[in-house]
Amino acid sequence: MKIKMQRYIEKIENANGTALKFPDGTMMAYKDSNRYDNLIFSDVVAGKMAIINDAWIYPVEFVEPPAIFSTVITGNCTSYRTMRDKARIYEQSVLAMTSTISVNEVRLSYFAIGKWK
Repeated sequence: MKIKMQRYIEKIENANGTALKFPDGTMMAYKDSNRYDNLIFSDVVAGKMAIINDAWIYPVEFVEPPAIFSTVITGNCTSYRTMRDKARIYEQSVLAMTSTISVNEVRLSYFAIGKWK
């Protein structure tokens, strides 16, 4: 399988992160989150869970809801899940973190991919 690589045609950087626009209409956006201290974890069947309400407003609005991913930069979290409102094209509103161990600090990195035109 061959993958055709494209160079981005526009790069937007602001307080909400960075967005790269490609000629085929694809846009990628990314940002490192704030640090969350003193999280309160509740016990669940598979371990512990803390809900982080973090409204990530994208650097540029998508024309349809993007796919969004998160990864842990800091913290001892063994798994995590991105929860999103599928109707929103301008922000991601809630991230849920799960961990088998309560942690005091978490930092996330966000990544979204979708269409800009």
